[in-house]
Formats: sequence, C-alpha cells, structure tokens
Amino acid sequence: MKKNKYNSGISKVSVLFITGLIISLLLFSVLIFKKQNTKSTPKSTPQIAVLLPGSVTFFEIQKNAIKNIADKFGLHVTFYNAEWDSKIQIQQLQNAVSTGADIIALATVDNQDLKVAPGIVAKHNIPLITFTNAIGSDPYGYYHNVTVHIGRDEIEAGQLLAKQIESIRGNQKTTIFLIQGAAGTTPQRLRELGFNEIVAQHSNWTILDSAKISNWDSQQAASEVEKIFNSGQKVDIVATQWADAAVSASYVINSLNKKTSIVSLEFNSSIQKEMLEGRIGSTTYYSIANEAELVIKTIVKILQGVTTKRFVSIKQTIIDKSQAINIKPEN
Repeated sequence: MKKNKYNSGISKVSVLFITGLIISLLLFSVLIFKKQNTKSTPKSTPQIAVLLPGSVTFFEIQKNAIKNIADKFGLHVTFYNAEWDSKIQIQQLQNAVSTGADIIALATVDNQDLKVAPGIVAKHNIPLITFTNAIGSDPYGYYHNVTVHIGRDEIEAGQLLAKQIESIRGNQKTTIFLIQGAAGTTPQRLRELGFNEIVAQHSNWTILDSAKISNWDSQQAASEVEKIFNSGQKVDIVATQWADAAVSASYVINSLNKKTSIVSLEFNSSIQKEMLEGRIGSTTYYSIANEAELVIKTIVKILQGVTTKRFVSIKQTIIDKSQAINIKPEN
C-alpha cells in the first residue's frame, strides 16, 4: 500500500496530542495532591492566655509547671500578671481576647470584681476556665459561661485548718489568732467561711483577732503576729491560711520565746523545715504542679471538643511532721 504524505503528519499530531494530554493529567494530579496536602496541614499552634493574680511563690510554681506541660502538648502560652489589681486583670483579659487567644485560663484577683470576665469572652466565643481563684462565691467555681473550674474546695480547706486545732486542743478553752490572705480573694473568703463553721461547733474557742493580709505578704503577716503578742493577750494557736505566713509567724514566736502552736494550709520547703524543727504543728498538702497539669489537660480536652466536668477537684490532706519528712517540696 502506498503511503499518503498526510498519514505521517496525522500520526505525529496524534502523538503530540496524546503526549500533551498525559502531561496535562500529570500536572493536574500534582496540583490536586498539593491541594489535599495543604488541607491536611495541622492548624497553627493553639494560643492560650493564662492570667495570674499576682506574684507569690505559689503562682510562680504554677506558672513554671503550666509552661513545661504546655510545651509537651504543643501549646503556646502567654502569661499575664495583674499584681493583685482587679482593674489591671480586666484590661489584661480584654487584651488576651483582642490578640486572638483560643482559650483563656483565669485565676482571679477578686472573685467579685471579675464577674465581668465571662461576659467579655462570651462575645467572642472563647472558652473560659478558672483555676485556683474562682469567679463568684460558689465553692466549686460554678459560674455562668465558665466552662470549668480547677482547684480545691476552699470551704473544705478552711475546715481542715480548724480541724488541725481540734486535733491539738479538742474542745478545751482555746484562744486563736487567725491570719488570712488578701481580702476579697476566693481562697480568703471561702477558707474563712469553712474555718468559722468548725469554730462555731466549739463553745470554748475564741478568735482573738483576724488579720487580712494584703497581697499575701508574709512580712506583713509577721508584723500582725508581733502586734497581737505585744498587746499582752494570751494566744494558744496561730492559724494561717498559707504556708509562708506560718513560717513568718514561727520566726516571731520563736524570737519571743512563746509556746504558741501554729497550724496552716499549703506546703513548701520553708514550712517543712519549721515542721521538722517542731515549731509548726501541721499543715495541708496537695501538689501545685498537679493542679497545673490538670489545667493544661483540661485545655487540651476542650480543644479536642471533649466534654469536661464543671469542677475538677484537687485533693488536699492534713499532714504533720511524720508525713512532712517524706514529702519533696515543690519549691
């Protein structure tokens, strides 16, 4: 058969067409793959705002623990410190919202002043969790638009403080000097409430005085202890709402050569030393780092869409010298 001069051209055109089609399909496949791969790229690092009320050893431990645990979960945390000023903390909350926080974790300066917080974050659909210092007066931190509260039952903490006095004095005649934390904070208010519930059960107990210490300042606590002894009143028990206050009280009582017993809440290396020396009778223990871990794990659950309890409780127990010697302080 004789070749047509056009057959060769047609064949060449066909080959070129098919080749071009194959290349186009390959390019299209590459583009689709890239598009799918882009869709599967993980979301940017979640932004967590943690608002602390002020500078004390307790919150420094929490801050460091939160940062370490957040790093393990790939979370970016921005910390704010209100230095015990409610107005500053509200401004910091507004700043956290405006800078795009995905979740806000709040330990309040004042449980009443910060009642505005849930309304601020709700407008932007940002989950709000509270820890240690709650909003409002509910002992479990329940409050409208607060997703979850993580902390101790502070009424129970106050009861445990008074129960330590029971273990020393029973119902015999007892005079008590109570040192409380910063007025208006959740721990101060609720611990006082729980403490007074137990005191009311003992007709022979008398609270000589109760000092509220601004900024939880241990030096101010020491001054108040010195003042009560200089007044000439007989003090059987000094009860403090936090560990550093108990240590300061111990220094004053020891320098005055008094035999007054001291009971407290919370545990650190300083109070452990005083307990082992026999100058502080007992206190309560719970892990501050464990509380920080629960804050981050709760945040992770919320980010994953997992339903959480509204109150995550931190267990606290009374310890004396025999238990304190076996516990490693977190600071």
